[in-house]
Amino acid sequence: MRRPFALFLLTFLLAASQDDLPAPLLSRSPDTLTEPDEDPISDLLNNSSQAPFATLPTGVEMYGRTIRLDGSINQDNPSASDTIVRYIGDIQLKTDTGLKAYADLALINFSEKTVQLTGNVSLYQDGLMYRGESSVFNLETKSFETKNLRLGFSPIMLKAKSIRQIISDDRKVFVAE
Repeated sequence: MRRPFALFLLTFLLAASQDDLPAPLLSRSPDTLTEPDEDPISDLLNNSSQAPFATLPTGVEMYGRTIRLDGSINQDNPSASDTIVRYIGDIQLKTDTGLKAYADLALINFSEKTVQLTGNVSLYQDGLMYRGESSVFNLETKSFETKNLRLGFSPIMLKAKSIRQIISDDRKVFVAE
């Protein structure tokens, strides 16, 4: 019983011409994609007191040799003293202190001299690994503060609401709260 049905179905499918088939759905080309409904940092964009955003040129070294990011830049504002730089996607941050950071979003605030990393944040320094959702790197003190990150060094992984790195007696000390 199955064999005659299979033969009938095969014959029917072979007899159908390409014109009888429905037209394939057209896929949207990249230039017709719509903007997302919600920007993750829309309050910063809507706040008129904030400076305009720019993105960084590839391989830029900012603030001396303290920080290096990759991206592209908007050259409209050559004065960066009040600028907030936003860089989205595959952030790779390297500092002259040996810190390597990876994240989805970086906000660099030149007036506060900070780099805020958010989204899948991974920090690596001196054999230590930090993972979580946000971290703030201070360009002046060359240190970072974290919120809800996990600190790991083989074979231990610590978790705290806040982890700060301080220097005490010429030694790095991590303060977890």
